[in-house]
Amino acid sequence: MCRADVARYDVAVPGNPASIAVSADGRFAYVALSSTSPASPNGIGVLQCSQGRYRLVRVVPVESGPFGIVLTHDGQLLLVADDGFVAFLSVPAMQQGRPALLGYLQDDPGDVEDNDPGSIYVNGTPDDRFAFVSDEGDATITVINLQQARRDGFSRAAIVGKIPVGNAPIALTFSRDGKYLLTTSEVAPPQYGWPDTCHQEGAASSVARPLPSGAVITIDVAKAETDPKDAVVGRARAGCSPVRLTISPTGATTWVTNRESGTLMAFSTAQLIAGSADARSATIDVGSNPVPVAVTRDGRYVLVGATNRFGPGGVGPGKLVVVNATRKEVVGTISVGRFPREFAVGVGDDILLSNNRSDTITVFDAARLPEILSPK
Repeated sequence: MCRADVARYDVAVPGNPASIAVSADGRFAYVALSSTSPASPNGIGVLQCSQGRYRLVRVVPVESGPFGIVLTHDGQLLLVADDGFVAFLSVPAMQQGRPALLGYLQDDPGDVEDNDPGSIYVNGTPDDRFAFVSDEGDATITVINLQQARRDGFSRAAIVGKIPVGNAPIALTFSRDGKYLLTTSEVAPPQYGWPDTCHQEGAASSVARPLPSGAVITIDVAKAETDPKDAVVGRARAGCSPVRLTISPTGATTWVTNRESGTLMAFSTAQLIAGSADARSATIDVGSNPVPVAVTRDGRYVLVGATNRFGPGGVGPGKLVVVNATRKEVVGTISVGRFPREFAVGVGDDILLSNNRSDTITVFDAARLPEILSPK
């Protein structure tokens, strides 16, 4: 872990930060950065632990729009969901300051003009054999044979196929045994036949279109590796605009943020895997437009970033909402930067949060959260 002597501190980064990945030993953290000016190219920020704190040491440039990132479990590759591509970077090279880009895999057919799948998130199976990419613009999840991609120079031949899911899939979270993959869909597709109980985000109420709720979609990983088209095994109603998802350390509870509803929902993971359409066990109000969600390693707290993204300009400070996981109630809040967007649970008690519009990473000591809470 990167042990600081304070309950929280900020690290400035040269761009809008999104997803964060932390090395298994906690010595390095990586963050996807989007350019804010010609002087700050898109890239991957490399943070190194020094004297108990993470410090930015370099930015590795990548093209397009990096967002979701994940480390392979062998610690050798960083996978980057990069708009219409997946980028592959050498971790040892990034750490040593050498050229790190190994290749790009185009996530959409190269012969189709203006077909941008909006690759936004990526995750890899525990055995590093396959990778999954959520295509926000295509309502699909791309399945990549990662072993083949590494062996054959990251060509599109490594794409196994695409899993059809709901509109705007984002989260990609494996069950604790790695047999299932859970994703979110902001709006259920018409074929689900769900009623219009939600509304278009970011529009005045007088003109906002009615929409069906979103969904948590359960995917059989083994089937997805061979037959992606038929890998979905469950769909559960999940409030309005579900966007992020995490699973408790025990694996029993799945937590989902609903951006338009302003809520955090708890689901029975077992019921989601069994295909139940209504696996929800609790709904908790957490504030304006919640996006990121994480559970502390000890399972005591669920952390939610209330972004105010569709509030008055979305420019005010965000809030970290702290929920007691057992009682399923808010116990306090912590003021953070503008648009808190992604969490990473680091080593030990480290929790990292990207503040997308403040260009900072906030690092928390989860064991000391009660010291900095404002009462609810």
